[in-house]
Amino acid sequence: MVYTVYFENKDSAKAPATDVIVYDTLETSKFDFSTFSFNSITISDSIYEIQAFSKEFSLLIDLSPRINTIVSVIGSIDTINGVIQVGYYTLDRSTLEPSEDVDLGFLPPNKSAPEGEGNFSYSVALKKSLNHDVEIKNSANIYFDANKPIATNVHTNKIDSESPESMVSSLATTTTDSTFIVTWSGADQGCGIQNYSVFVAINDSAYIAWRSNTSLTSDTFYGRDKYNYKFYSIATDSLGLAEPVPDQPDTETDVIDKSSIETISGFQHVSIYPNPAQSFLTVEIEGKPVGQCHIYSLDGQRIRSLSLTKNHTKIGLIGIRPNIYVVEVITETQLIRRKIEIID
Repeated sequence: MVYTVYFENKDSAKAPATDVIVYDTLETSKFDFSTFSFNSITISDSIYEIQAFSKEFSLLIDLSPRINTIVSVIGSIDTINGVIQVGYYTLDRSTLEPSEDVDLGFLPPNKSAPEGEGNFSYSVALKKSLNHDVEIKNSANIYFDANKPIATNVHTNKIDSESPESMVSSLATTTTDSTFIVTWSGADQGCGIQNYSVFVAINDSAYIAWRSNTSLTSDTFYGRDKYNYKFYSIATDSLGLAEPVPDQPDTETDVIDKSSIETISGFQHVSIYPNPAQSFLTVEIEGKPVGQCHIYSLDGQRIRSLSLTKNHTKIGLIGIRPNIYVVEVITETQLIRRKIEIID
């Protein structure tokens, strides 16, 4: 993490600031001080780099001709207590002793910005053991010429180490329309989802990106008759954390040739849902409900069978271990097979 602590001698001030001391305390339980490094300091419009990975430094800066003075800047960190101290001290340019001339302070009133502004920056890594959603807060105290401290605003960050989740919404098991709407959604417990990528497999081929890095949550898919389409989505948050590729598609659909269906005498529309299924599976038959339903494992073993005598038949799945199965429905006019995922 990189922090920059800003301070200003306001334009309403009566005199320049001679000495400015900043204390910034970091939580020792959250920061890895072995990675600490001062980066730079700024006075007015001038930036002064500090050697990388310095945990302490001392600089003498000649501000002439803008101001006829020298400022000593000293910085250090107490790695035991997490206290950072950076002091700016105006010196007499002849003796290098603390200046007694109040008009030669290093930081004049900020009537013409940035002449009365200053800052310093540092970087430090967080401990790797921090959990998701832990808050990191930081605030500094600034002392102008031994006056009461001025506290900066509290700067808060949260640890986001969890990937987002997303899913393509369930499609009808079969459709007679080769053009259909695909929708997807997701959630993220941290900084929020930045975009989605949606992938499709055509007739069990390798998945390809259909929509990449999009902020859309739905789009029109143009398929073909007699084709099978499987979909899954990947969400990425604004930190670049992406969810893992799933083992199984979120949903799939078969596009049936409508013209050939209409030539089948007594064709019955059959739906098998939900997919994935948990405690039960429903087989819905349009028209006269006469048929058989069989559930097979992928190696061809029949797991369960029953007769279909109702338009809506619920099939209990208790005792069937989570996996991918093939559901076969046989009616008087057709045979339909669908892959179904059974989950815990």
